[in-house]
Parts: sequence; C-alpha cells; structure tokens
Amino acid sequence: MDNAKGFLTSKTIWGLVITAAASVFGYNVPVGLETEVTTIVTHGFEVFGLILAAYGRIKAEKKIKIV
Repeated sequence: MDNAKGFLTSKTIWGLVITAAASVFGYNVPVGLETEVTTIVTHGFEVFGLILAAYGRIKAEKKIKIV
C-alpha cells in the first residue's frame, strides 16, 4: 500500500469545492430580500467550506493521490 488516498476522499478537497461553489453559484430568493439572504447564504457556505478544508488538512494522515 502506498499510504495515499483518492482525490475525492479528501475532506480538504471537498471543503475547497464547497467554498468555490458557494462563490460561483447564486441562490435565488424573492425580490427585496435578495441581497441580504444571498450574502448570508453564500458567506455561510464559504465559511463552512473553509472550515471543512482546514479540518481535513489538520486530520489528514495520508497524501492525496490524483488519478
């Protein structure tokens, strides 16, 4: 065994994917609340993604193997 794990099993990679998706994709809400709700939801997902990425990197025991 080469002590590596698959690319998609990495919490760090998933955290970064969630963060990137939150930055790229918007969330549709009724007019009037758009700015506030979109900002809160987007920032919430960005923070979640960053925390997951940091946690994944701290807990990592194996290198990531890109196939």
